[in-house]
Amino acid sequence: MNGTITSPGYPTNYQNNLNCTWIIENPNATIFSINILEFQTEPYWDYVSVHDGISLESPISYTGYPSLPLKIVSSGNMVMIHFTSDGSGTASGFLMNYEGLQGAETTTEGNKVACIFFFMMITITPF
Repeated sequence: MNGTITSPGYPTNYQNNLNCTWIIENPNATIFSINILEFQTEPYWDYVSVHDGISLESPISYTGYPSLPLKIVSSGNMVMIHFTSDGSGTASGFLMNYEGLQGAETTTEGNKVACIFFFMMITITPF
């Protein structure tokens, strides 16, 4: 299972007041490698966190402003990426890719993307 995650609108500037969550799940119990390739947010106010698991309570693998490129490897088959922007100032956002490791055959079923734009929920489930 491979894929790309970008901030909404990337490479143009993302919107204010975003609260986005991407959940990557691999039903074949492999781990994930996440590579942050590009990253530009409003300093100190807009941030990305990567969680080793699928809740905000899971241990955070990374949050803040990385020296690029940055590679994060999960300990299990689920990862949550969370992006938040405040009410002022935006930037081009981020580009990252992920790859299922250990050579297991995977599918894209179960990948979910949720992003709140000005308190309106948009949910996308890829086929």
